[in-house]
Amino acid sequence: MAGLTPSHRDGEKQKGNEVMKFSDWMDDLFEKDFWPRNLKHDSFKLDVIDNEKEYVVDAELPGMNKEDIQLEYKEGQLLIKAKHEEETKEEKGNYLHRERKLSSMERSLYLEDVNEDLIEAKLENGLLHIKLPKSEGAIKNKRIEIK
Repeated sequence: MAGLTPSHRDGEKQKGNEVMKFSDWMDDLFEKDFWPRNLKHDSFKLDVIDNEKEYVVDAELPGMNKEDIQLEYKEGQLLIKAKHEEETKEEKGNYLHRERKLSSMERSLYLEDVNEDLIEAKLENGLLHIKLPKSEGAIKNKRIEIK
């Protein structure tokens, strides 16, 4: 049973009703599910590439299906919302353990001069790949000399 006694930062083991160290208390506070999900975990990762003719956005959404994702482009803003709900059901009575998992995340990007009619999106192996072609009148980047 001694092997199941929790170890702490300095290797010392907790015994009986010993007063908890401040560092242990802080560790326990941040390890518990006290914090809301958006503060405890960050959102999904994005890569944004600005090519000459299009923007390319790759969003990492592992475990998501295309039905879990909502994608909008409105007034120059790309909005990606992902919501996934998972429940483990056991039909046994008097269960000792049962879990539900709900994750909801969203990110938005301002991408101007996009031809809305030609936007394409594809989800493959947890990676959402979005192509946003620039409109014909898109202003190209110009380097400005500082005097």
